[in-house]
Amino acid sequence: MTVRFDNQVVIVTGAGTGMGRAHALLLADRGAAVVVNDIRGAADVASEITAGGGHAVADTNDIAEPAGASALVQTALDSFGGLHGIVNNAGISIHAELLDITPELLDRTMRVNAYGPLFIAQVAWPHLQKSNGRIVMISSMAAVSGSAHLAHYASSKGALLAMTRALAAEGANAGIGVNAVLPTAFTSMMRDTDGVAGAARLRVRNMMAEDLSLDFSDDEGLESQSTAIVSSLVAWLLHPDCTAQGEFFRASTRWTRRATYVMSEGIISKGLTPEDIRDNFARINDMSVTETPPTSLTV
Repeated sequence: MTVRFDNQVVIVTGAGTGMGRAHALLLADRGAAVVVNDIRGAADVASEITAGGGHAVADTNDIAEPAGASALVQTALDSFGGLHGIVNNAGISIHAELLDITPELLDRTMRVNAYGPLFIAQVAWPHLQKSNGRIVMISSMAAVSGSAHLAHYASSKGALLAMTRALAAEGANAGIGVNAVLPTAFTSMMRDTDGVAGAARLRVRNMMAEDLSLDFSDDEGLESQSTAIVSSLVAWLLHPDCTAQGEFFRASTRWTRRATYVMSEGIISKGLTPEDIRDNFARINDMSVTETPPTSLTV
């Protein structure tokens, strides 16, 4: 059966361009009423949806502030009478070496990428309880693989992974599903080809074009097809029939797969000394036998 979202109300943040726009368009095409949130571009995407016969409303509230997050949720309630899902897609990424990260840059990055999703979840929680709703956090591979000149960004996206697990634990008893996606897709950020960071982006971009059998110069096709892969995963995680809880999923032109934390078998001792750690460090590091922390979370 076709995955549909008829009679479902969904908020997508950062939906004015890129992946957020792709998420909003797919969900609307599958029947959802979409609140298109972005500080710019929201009206264009909402108009694109309604022109095609879908249901959407634009919202320009800044989710980095508690008042903006509250107003966004209220837009969903006032426009469509309820709330069933949230895609926390809004994010900013500004390259800066560690010594150049200012408190202002760190604060702004954390507010958009991490505080905003928490603010929205806090306001939306009672409404999601009523609808047995779902939340999808859009994190980043930078949070797990590391990325030079993005310590502030990676920290904010790592916070989203921790938040996913914590809210999933709380949501399990409240009937709310929470999961995270770590995507790679061609968006406007990859069009910046300056410096070392730009060269790395260009390599990833060309790899994606090869994966999709596209001409390297076909930016439009690359954005459309690469974001569509991510959006398909996001849509399923948002669907009422999806039972995943507290999980992380990787989506790119090369793979769509589950990601998780694992622990080695390690050693068991009631009294460890630094010498014990030294003498058993190879065994502690041995990942030939692993244990996965529980992800079917309850409190």
